[in-house]
Amino acid sequence: MMTQGPTRYQVLVPLDSATAELIVANAASAVQFCNKSLVEARSKLRVESVHKAWDGVSMSTNSVASATKLEVIKQWLKKTAGLGESTEVEPCLPQSKSFLKILDVPY
Repeated sequence: MMTQGPTRYQVLVPLDSATAELIVANAASAVQFCNKSLVEARSKLRVESVHKAWDGVSMSTNSVASATKLEVIKQWLKKTAGLGESTEVEPCLPQSKSFLKILDVPY
């Protein structure tokens, strides 16, 4: 059975485990400060929630992020998470459009 995959109304940010946990532990302030950066950039995109996913962080948004909005999120992450300029951070949109979900498999 094929089901709909991850929504494109999210931004995936691959990060090391310690940094991801730090951002998720302060999720409410992360959402607030990220949205403040987006407002300053005159964007209508808003982050609704932040949670740990895969090898990093998933940020649920109210619409699909453009390349310029991903750059704003990237700069916000580097500033608030204390990541240096040499640290590689690349926010991206999910690429998969569907995934296989296996249901009712007998033992």
